[in-house]
Amino acid sequence: MNFSALRSLTALFSASLLLTACGGGGADAPAVAPPATVQAAPVTSLVTGTVTGFGSIFIDGQRLDDSVASVMIENNPAALTGAALSDVKLGMQVEGRVLDGKLSVLTVRPALMGAATAVDPVRGTFRVHGQAVRVMNSGVTPTVYDGLSGLAGLAVGDQVEVHGSMDAVRQIMATRIERKARNDTAAGVRLVGLLSALDSGGRTFKLNDLTVDYAVAALLPAGKALAEGQLVSVYAPLAPANGVMVAKAVKIAASEEGSALGLGGRIMNYGSLADFTVAGVKGDASAASIEGGSVADLVAGQAVAIEGRVSTGVLRALRLRVLKTADDVKASLSGQVSDFVALSSLRVRGAAVDASTAVFRGGTAAELANGASVRIGGKVQGDVLKAESVDFIAPTAVGGSIKLTGEVRDLNRSAATLRVLAVPLKWTTTVQTLGGTLSDLGNGMRVEVTGSPASDGSATLNVSKIEFHPQAANPPSTVTGRVSDLLATGFKLPGLNVLWARDTVFLSGVIADLNNGIEVVVTGHWNAQLQSLVALRIEVRRPEDKPQGVAVRGAVSDVASKAAFRIGMQRVDASEAVYAAGDETDLTVGRTAEGVGTIVDVAGIKTLKLSQIRMLN
Repeated sequence: MNFSALRSLTALFSASLLLTACGGGGADAPAVAPPATVQAAPVTSLVTGTVTGFGSIFIDGQRLDDSVASVMIENNPAALTGAALSDVKLGMQVEGRVLDGKLSVLTVRPALMGAATAVDPVRGTFRVHGQAVRVMNSGVTPTVYDGLSGLAGLAVGDQVEVHGSMDAVRQIMATRIERKARNDTAAGVRLVGLLSALDSGGRTFKLNDLTVDYAVAALLPAGKALAEGQLVSVYAPLAPANGVMVAKAVKIAASEEGSALGLGGRIMNYGSLADFTVAGVKGDASAASIEGGSVADLVAGQAVAIEGRVSTGVLRALRLRVLKTADDVKASLSGQVSDFVALSSLRVRGAAVDASTAVFRGGTAAELANGASVRIGGKVQGDVLKAESVDFIAPTAVGGSIKLTGEVRDLNRSAATLRVLAVPLKWTTTVQTLGGTLSDLGNGMRVEVTGSPASDGSATLNVSKIEFHPQAANPPSTVTGRVSDLLATGFKLPGLNVLWARDTVFLSGVIADLNNGIEVVVTGHWNAQLQSLVALRIEVRRPEDKPQGVAVRGAVSDVASKAAFRIGMQRVDASEAVYAAGDETDLTVGRTAEGVGTIVDVAGIKTLKLSQIRMLN
């Protein structure tokens, strides 16, 4: 969504509140300048929709600044849990609270959590405790898979987390499906559906054929009563038994009166331009500009993005975008590369990317490696983003300098220049060298360089230090993810085939512990002939062994000190962390790390204070 209209709307709304509070607006009111200490009210708005990209967060194709955002997970609507920015993934359904143009809180809201039944790959449907789900292989937001490469791999009884919006025939049109280990049930059960057969006396209602007992449930929002036909989210810690779900929380889909709202989803029912419903919210677009289509396109089931203001419970739209194809919300990823195995298998902001057929700009395919700063455009295909373009972009210099770790390219001794991770670098005779001398430099050597932006504003960094790293022959790659397509000789991770050999070492488990949906960390060598990663080590991460706290994993970036850097774009502080592998000297762009800790507030910015950190490459 283009939120300039929302900002204008909320600014106008805030200004009217200030005038009312000051007694302004009457014909006889004197013109009095406000005291110098009076500040404008903060401009706030809400936006709800599908995550379609990163760099910052893109919701339904439009960018929102996430530089100060905190992340919450709403499995249980009555008890949200803190999370890291790296927990926000492509295809997730989210609500963002925007304060003065920046996301302040981003809440992830799954539609369904529970066991899959009635799986029908031919029709592209399955159910979760009676709620129908349909997958999409094309269209505006194709289904993103994690832990399975397509619906054909889903089995009855698999635990899934489904993101999506409800359409006109009460199906959840899935924008993301995560399969988890079958015994991974600690998060509980969550359902979204239309309420029917309300029995206020007996404190029950139905979602499809499932009876929901809400006698002990928290009802949200406070003060709003249940009614027939409402779109509700229901949470229970245990799976339904004998057709009854004992709810701990029930949340009614409702909009905040008077709020500026951006809303994305599918039209659930359509009466007219002035009377339709999206995501349980009534809309009126009779005064809106319509983009990407016409009134004739506004039918039940059509994906739209709306911007406006809520008045008397109705979203009065200023702008309505018709979303027809993936190009309308074209996926975009910006950040550092991690989990690099081959051009066909890497990650950016946690999303699996296949760049094997992409057009490269600002660098070459040979320079694509862990830590490279890139912007990727493409389209979702199953469990990967198929890159159409890869643009190398300038990394962020924190505190006036930046560290890069990678291979030397385009060495030119006479010009005193080279490239690392596609970044142009220049050294002088005062450059400091460790572990070697300038005469030792050669293309393909692995180095860590420290540089600062050139004073002339060019893209070249002036190098102050070059540290030589031992050059391993055919260094291994480390990747993580959820297992799918498990066979006797290997399995798949998103966008990657993994094989094990006779000498593969299993950590925290054995081969028998592997199952579809379980998380693993794999270290191995890429075999181009087999187009597979042949595993040296496989670390099995069982659900019961999950660390307590907020976990983060991804590329290291924006390193100012051990107390101020990012992992997977999440701000972290590792000043008091215990290192499970590596040490603070490894905190450079080009490395991948994971950690666990607690979210704290540092000068108004949510930071993950790590208790443990581990370098993965």
